Amino acid sequence: MAWACILYGLAAVGAAVQSWGLAQTSTNTINGAPFHEYNNYVIFKQSFHHLMSRADLYQSWPAEHWDLFKYTPTFALFFGVFALFPDLWGLMGWNLLNAAVLAGGLFYLKTGSRRERALGMLFLWPEMLISLQNEQSNALIAGLLLLALGGLERGQHIRPALWIICSVFIKLFGVMALALVPFYKRWRLIFLKAMLIGFILAVAPILLVSTHDYWAMILSYIDMLSHDHAVSYGMSVMGWLQAWFGPIMSIEFPKTPVLLVGLMMLIMPVAWVWVIQMRKQGLMGAWWQEGLHSSQAFRGLWLSSLMIWMVIFNHKAESPTFIIALAGILLAYINGPRSGWDRFLLMACWILSSWSPTDIFPSTLRKVWIEPYQLKVFPCIMYWLRVVWLMTNTARFYTTEPPVSVKQKERQHFI
Repeated sequence: MAWACILYGLAAVGAAVQSWGLAQTSTNTINGAPFHEYNNYVIFKQSFHHLMSRADLYQSWPAEHWDLFKYTPTFALFFGVFALFPDLWGLMGWNLLNAAVLAGGLFYLKTGSRRERALGMLFLWPEMLISLQNEQSNALIAGLLLLALGGLERGQHIRPALWIICSVFIKLFGVMALALVPFYKRWRLIFLKAMLIGFILAVAPILLVSTHDYWAMILSYIDMLSHDHAVSYGMSVMGWLQAWFGPIMSIEFPKTPVLLVGLMMLIMPVAWVWVIQMRKQGLMGAWWQEGLHSSQAFRGLWLSSLMIWMVIFNHKAESPTFIIALAGILLAYINGPRSGWDRFLLMACWILSSWSPTDIFPSTLRKVWIEPYQLKVFPCIMYWLRVVWLMTNTARFYTTEPPVSVKQKERQHFI
């Protein structure tokens, strides 16, 4: 465990020092705006200062950085923890937070041995480094979701609710992790606590700005999101379909229908579990108090499916986002059967999804094959389909907590 944590710490500090060092001599610009080697960090840092000055967080600030701030006002408030420090120290702190939360999430899981989780950290290291080099928040989101699963498995309420809601205020798709909650006892209380925490975090920026200014920021945020449905497909299922089949069929795949099909496939296994519970207990049966019965493996696969889905069906997905999908794939492997097919898919994800954007792959190979044919996302799509198939075909077996003797049989069958 110690060596894995050291690797994560070195990656966080090294990525920060590299980006800061390159920026000291850089004169690059994009459309007239300064291009910092740590541009995302500058966006986050400046959002806090804009919040303090009651300016519109979501307008363009070409004199400071390129691209827009696309997070919540609450995130801008939180980033004041780092914005008050010089860039080098703030950047190192931000990267260390991302790495530490991801490592903590892995070791807080209840499945897998400590050795397996340490090897899991090594599996995620390349993708985490890509995220840190881009000063992204994706490693933090992945870690928060893993922490939430570990807390729910331990019967906790407040901390899992807090971790899920914190992920929502970073990127809105974190709200999907609330779909885990109905599988645990007193799930309605967890929902209530999550809503209360969400309300407190939502209104926290009012400590610095007036209610009128805050409401104007929220409206601007909603307007920015409404215009964010870009024509690009990103590194997604839609992008893969377009790259592989679009030219052959002479069509452009519409994003919304593909997204809806993916959503139906996502909820199908859980819907089947819910139907089985309704048949046995009635509409307002014991599940209403105790939660939907399922095995620990099924719950792990459910979060895994959610995490992969968040990325591969995101039309804005880019390379640094894939740490969330890779963390979900690792979670699926820990909870899944670990057959030869699973090992092959795992290695395919590690090689193509983690290493293909790096210099280990020749530039020509990346430009001619990897990028045009969406080979970074393709193995993740295949692994997600594998997870959906496992959940669907084992749902009947995993809808009740079996006695000890059957648990042993379950482990042999599923792990």
